[in-house]
Amino acid sequence: MPSRRDCFFNATPEEAEEQIDALNKQLSLDFKRTSGAYAVFDAIDETNNSIMECKRRTCCATSYDDTLIGLNKYECWKKKYSTYNFYATFMFQDGLYYFKFDNQKTLEEQGLFITTNHKDTVYNNQTNYEKKHINIPTEMLMPIGNSIKIIPRLKKGVCYLNT
Repeated sequence: MPSRRDCFFNATPEEAEEQIDALNKQLSLDFKRTSGAYAVFDAIDETNNSIMECKRRTCCATSYDDTLIGLNKYECWKKKYSTYNFYATFMFQDGLYYFKFDNQKTLEEQGLFITTNHKDTVYNNQTNYEKKHINIPTEMLMPIGNSIKIIPRLKKGVCYLNT
């Protein structure tokens, strides 16, 4: 299995378009790809007051218990787009999923947590910059299209018996 660090990438423009089209179809939204090198988010829907960030993963959706998105995206949303809905899409090797952040709840109330265990060598052009991320449990991701709902894995030492 590749290291977790090797599993996380930004979506290419083509992959982002695929994610945008799929979420538009799934939720009857009207996201349009943002343009410009300094666009903070990948897509915006001005009609429905929504923003979207697209991520690509080279692993399967169930490879890990959670997936990541930069805390900087969440903070930008809260600061500049607080009246908008915020969707993050994740294209895994075996499916496409989304998560909708709840503006009325804290990260903790949403079952999310922050980590700094991912070294980012690109962010701010600083080698080994310790970028903070939000960990989203994969079981909280919603499937898009034909993707299969993620069932939580059994925790080590847990056994379920049918009675």
